[in-house]
Amino acid sequence: MRLASHDTFILGELEAHREAWAHTGFVYRSGADLLLQHGEHYRGCPLPPSVAPGRPGLCFRDAAELALEREGLRYVEGVITDGIGVVNHAWLIDPDGTVIDPALATVADTPEEFSRFAYLGAIFRPELVLEYAARLGVHSAPLLDRIGPDLQPEMPAGTAGLADYRSDWPILRVPYDPTRATLAP
Repeated sequence: MRLASHDTFILGELEAHREAWAHTGFVYRSGADLLLQHGEHYRGCPLPPSVAPGRPGLCFRDAAELALEREGLRYVEGVITDGIGVVNHAWLIDPDGTVIDPALATVADTPEEFSRFAYLGAIFRPELVLEYAARLGVHSAPLLDRIGPDLQPEMPAGTAGLADYRSDWPILRVPYDPTRATLAP
């Protein structure tokens, strides 16, 4: 499957997720709707030598912390696919828009392996991500609702798997703003 078809695959999965959304009282009909309206497409690439591989199941926390530590890196949350499934994920982009994905380095190690991944995500402030995890009382959690199957059953308790059990998603209750630094009350 080529990357262009990966983009089509992502869009189809997001549209299906948006149509299946059953919750009310949100600005967006799921995180899929937010991504379809505001997301950008990205391509996987090898991790720069200056960035250490991430910890399994902690992509949201690791990406947010790295964005705070390194000038110029921006936190992006959305979905990733290799053409088989679409799953929630977080990564960074540098000022040129190049993907920096510490978590992917745990499963890919050659340029060819990295290049088979396609991403669709929206930029958020890392402070927002960490505030939300703290509010939930967990170490790492996505801002968006879970899209796609959980392909990481080894994920530690209290991490992204929590997305299945919550129904608040404050980031979906307000219009998207990539500069928002705190969650709505």
